[in-house]
Amino acid sequence: MTDLLKDESSEIDFVGPTLPSLKTILVDIPIAKGADTEDLYGRLVHGLLSSCLLNIDAMSGRSGLISAKKIKNNMLAAVLILTVIPPSVKVSQAVIEHCCFLITQKLLDSGEVGSF
Repeated sequence: MTDLLKDESSEIDFVGPTLPSLKTILVDIPIAKGADTEDLYGRLVHGLLSSCLLNIDAMSGRSGLISAKKIKNNMLAAVLILTVIPPSVKVSQAVIEHCCFLITQKLLDSGEVGSF
């Protein structure tokens, strides 16, 4: 998934159709009663979120269809991750603030709330 979110080689949207699968994976991964399993799941979530935010930051100042698609897909993936993970998964305040900042920035730059 992270490779698809990083891809800049095609104007075709391969990520959008896979987001429901990402949701299913994140929701359906059974978290066994154990610190190791919960820690592993938390690191998975942290890695995915970090990758999304880094990909968005890498597009700063760039324009065009591929850049817009990459930003949109990474924002959608980040919001999806944040909204489906169980409350037991810890996400740092810095990650939440950075994600909110990027969403706000995109909304302000576009001038329209529904443009992405």
